[in-house]
Amino acid sequence: MQGRIREESLSFPNDRRSARRFPIKLNIKFTGLLQDTNEEGSGTTINIGSKGMMFTTEAPVAVSSWLGFLIDWPVGPRAETVKLAARGRVVHSSQGRIGVALNWHEFRRQEPGPRTTSIAAQNEGSF
Repeated sequence: MQGRIREESLSFPNDRRSARRFPIKLNIKFTGLLQDTNEEGSGTTINIGSKGMMFTTEAPVAVSSWLGFLIDWPVGPRAETVKLAARGRVVHSSQGRIGVALNWHEFRRQEPGPRTTSIAAQNEGSF
């Protein structure tokens, strides 16, 4: 069935992940959360779960960086635009593949007009 995520674990024998990840390719934008960083860019997710994700990017990203993310989330053809907002720490960065341990996330829907509404009603307008 098209549009469904295969429920398979992307784990390996020595994997330290605390939650299952699902293979899905989504557009992602990110920016550094600390004042002394200028990390920002875009890319594509490789996999994502409630505790972490991996994505590809051409932008340089350092391990231990704290990043904020906006991810285009798939919805039905008649629904408004939905974004997944998230924050996390980079735990892996090699050859354009970035692994992130997430510590916060929420879904946001874009209503007609300039305002973004937080579905979780938490930290509106920010990462």
